[in-house]
Amino acid sequence: MEGFKRIFDLINSEGSILSVGYNTNLDDTRFYLMGKYYKNNTEIPIYIRTNITIIEMFLQGRISVKELFLLRKDDYYYLKKQNKFLASTYNKDFHKNIIDKIKCGGVYYDTISPGMRSQKSFDEIKSILE
Repeated sequence: MEGFKRIFDLINSEGSILSVGYNTNLDDTRFYLMGKYYKNNTEIPIYIRTNITIIEMFLQGRISVKELFLLRKDDYYYLKKQNKFLASTYNKDFHKNIIDKIKCGGVYYDTISPGMRSQKSFDEIKSILE
């Protein structure tokens, strides 16, 4: 998203895999997840709005990275293509071509190595997002 400012990573392995941030061009207080999906062996950013409840479910190991993005399928997804950000909606083709190709999509937070996890505690994350 143009103006996306990363606040912290939820998953990082020699570079951000999943992060939380906000859009500096919007006057609201919405937070976004930023993940990546693969297209032609290239990582492409994908953004979706999020909230503390969704992040908490992820940190508790109740949902996977892919499920983080599916929880908001009634909202717009933002994809970066050729230096432009395009809003997209969920449908069967979007699921097949993008959601199924999200980096670490099947990963649950409690199964990743501690070195890849956020350095922030849930209480720190909660205070940032509230």
